[in-house]
Amino acid sequence: MEESSHKNFRNLSSKAEALYSLFPFESWHYRTKEELSSARLEKNQLVVSCSGGADSIFSLLLIHHFLSGSQHCIHINHGVRGKNSDEDASFVKEFCDKINCESSILSLQVPVDSNEGLLRDKRMQILRVKLERMGARFLIQGHQKDDIAESFLWRLSRGASPSGLCSPKPVQKHGDTIFLRPFLTVSRAEIRNCLKELAIPWREDETNSSPRYLRNRIRAQVLPQWKSCIDRELLKGVESSRDLIEEQNDAMQVWILDAYKHCIKGKDLSIEELQKQPFAVQRGVLAEWLSGSNIHFTHQNLSEIIKQIPNKNKILLNLGGNIWVVQGSGLIKLQIADEERKAFRANFFTYNSVLFLPDQSNLKVSKQFTQNDFGILKKQKKIDSRFEAWICSGKIRNGIFMARSKNEDDRYQKLGSEGSKKVAKLMIDQKIPSYTRNSVPLILNHLGDILWIPGFPPSETFRIDHNSTKVIRLTYSPSPA
Repeated sequence: MEESSHKNFRNLSSKAEALYSLFPFESWHYRTKEELSSARLEKNQLVVSCSGGADSIFSLLLIHHFLSGSQHCIHINHGVRGKNSDEDASFVKEFCDKINCESSILSLQVPVDSNEGLLRDKRMQILRVKLERMGARFLIQGHQKDDIAESFLWRLSRGASPSGLCSPKPVQKHGDTIFLRPFLTVSRAEIRNCLKELAIPWREDETNSSPRYLRNRIRAQVLPQWKSCIDRELLKGVESSRDLIEEQNDAMQVWILDAYKHCIKGKDLSIEELQKQPFAVQRGVLAEWLSGSNIHFTHQNLSEIIKQIPNKNKILLNLGGNIWVVQGSGLIKLQIADEERKAFRANFFTYNSVLFLPDQSNLKVSKQFTQNDFGILKKQKKIDSRFEAWICSGKIRNGIFMARSKNEDDRYQKLGSEGSKKVAKLMIDQKIPSYTRNSVPLILNHLGDILWIPGFPPSETFRIDHNSTKVIRLTYSPSPA
């Protein structure tokens, strides 16, 4: 029943009625019922997203019967499958015509080798624009039970939060659009079996079986094995777990929003108030704060900020480009730079003196250390390459040092690397924001050899080895601004 045929388009409305008798409104996900009942009562337009696949055809027919045909259908033609993509679009258009359902076929131009994430984001973008133009608030999607299990495994491997683990959510708001997924209570097998039994056609996307995509590999290899290993109905258990995680996540959100009110001080966050909260709530408060400024972040970013706060470092984290999370005066703040920092010429300094650079960061070279001192700190993991480096004193022939900005031809061989690389390339690889690269000092000896660049390991050439008795400590203190 995977290809369209004219005979299978017969009596689709009566088949929708038969399908509804097997999956009545009472069996749909409980969280979607209020929104659906309200939309039907108030005659708000409901839009169904339909790819032409089994799940979306199933949802289209059930919503068609539930609303007595007043829904609108949207199909997005990605064009990535050439002729097959066009045939999917024609199939959906003809299917909708047969059940007297208004439809819109939207074209989306994306590269042929687009990944899952890009396709999903572009789909969401074009859907929301179309819904806004239509004045529609509700979009129905055909996610089902197997999608819950696949999403859970897919997200779990990436380190997901509770909010991520309870996806796909039955009700989810994006701006003014409310996404409804009523059929999370039905399995993939149930859907396909019923469509076959009622001779209802659908389209099969061959890329859904391609091992190129992680979700497909989970569906084809992991999920069947998982089901075979369990002594009970796996999908029922996963569905129940998803519901419980969402309930607990909703409760946590109430707690987070209350804590946020106590933590927010103007545009900043109170460190004292934030640290009164459990880590999960701290993470949620930080997420709420960054989201309010439309700042993109990851859960790893939140973990790093929380980890750095007790260390009293002014700079907690760079969120990419010119956006920094900093702390000072008991507050966590966003620092957004809008000017590229200027390069500076060579500045000379000697042992135990402090060199202040143009941005008010400073450097110091100390030599009253032994290899044993270095060994103790290394063992205790107290050496942070962002702010300090240790090198062999015996390899330094002169007590004159200099600091300057990078030059185009500078090359550096950091500790443990097989060869040197251009400093500019190292800074790009290290994701140092472009506007700050000129202000990163290079520390050199009197011959012009680079000893260290803050943020990187010390030079391989001047490394501490078994012959080193005396060692030199280089320290860098970032700008307080």
